Amino acid sequence: MYCTIYTNLTFFQAPPFVYLDTDHRKLLNGLDVKIINSIMEILNFTYHIVDCNLIWGVKLENNTWNGIIGMLHRNVINILLL
Repeated sequence: MYCTIYTNLTFFQAPPFVYLDTDHRKLLNGLDVKIINSIMEILNFTYHIVDCNLIWGVKLENNTWNGIIGMLHRNVINILLL
């Protein structure tokens, strides 16, 4: 029996590794995209793209993080493509 796992990922457009469509909502091509798509097929999972607003992350006064680091820490995303 197989089940499909859904995961969230975010990205920075960084040619030649990640190319996005004009709306920045779909991964089009690139080395990282090919790798994640191959892993997706082997492990039978699909992904949903989460907008990161192109912020790496800064530690805040209350010891939490914003940006991508905060998203990883809060389990909003599981995969980051750079």
